[in-house]
Amino acid sequence: MPDSKARYKYIGDFFKAARKKHGISQERLAELTGVSMRHISNMERGLINPSCDLMRRLLTYIPTDISLLFYPDTRDGQGDAVEGELLEILRLCSPTDREKLVKIAGCFLQD
Repeated sequence: MPDSKARYKYIGDFFKAARKKHGISQERLAELTGVSMRHISNMERGLINPSCDLMRRLLTYIPTDISLLFYPDTRDGQGDAVEGELLEILRLCSPTDREKLVKIAGCFLQD
């Protein structure tokens, strides 16, 4: 298992890449998540580890697949656009509509 500094850097790089991919500035992300821009910068540089609560807030405003943080080698690169579109749709839906969509998707998996 990598040391703490390496883990912090890996997490910071993950969120930095996701933030940039979606065209969100550090300043805007700081405003959205309620932390300082310096805090976002320090996290992205691997100087600090984000709390679980901050990670939840980051994922609210940066639509990305959190599983890639834990299993980065599972992506074949072909589903990025479709997955991103689905994640964006889910992010914009109400909790009730999300539940409905998950049930509908589950029907496709049963066939």
